[in-house]
Amino acid sequence: MKVRLVENYSVELTKAHPNEIFVFGDNVARKGVANGAGQAIIRYQPNAFGVVTKRAPATDEEAYFADTEEDIAAVEADLRRLYVLAKTHTLVFPKGGIGTGRAQMKKRSPKAWARMNQILRDHFGIENGYSARLADTGMEP
Repeated sequence: MKVRLVENYSVELTKAHPNEIFVFGDNVARKGVANGAGQAIIRYQPNAFGVVTKRAPATDEEAYFADTEEDIAAVEADLRRLYVLAKTHTLVFPKGGIGTGRAQMKKRSPKAWARMNQILRDHFGIENGYSARLADTGMEP
């Protein structure tokens, strides 16, 4: 599995690397690209892949994950789909991590945060957090 990290996402970056999959923190509604959309600025690019990290592109309490079984299952489902893509594509992750910014996963949904990070480490070789890095797993980068 090939994985690399980049500092910032842009539409231009995704277009310059059309055969790579750019992973970003998404919401269950799968919408939101206005100014300040963060990583989701690449949402509508064909090589962008959103992993759900919150429910909606808003800041009211209902917009955030709350560690329900449904929240955790949604994260797992996206990561399963991403794992399939990783067999044939290089994955690109943001150095700032996913679930770290607007989603506030560590604070608002610590169980979903822990589960996502376990999967990212064990299956993708990513140490996700406020400064993501490739994990020392013995996996080929």
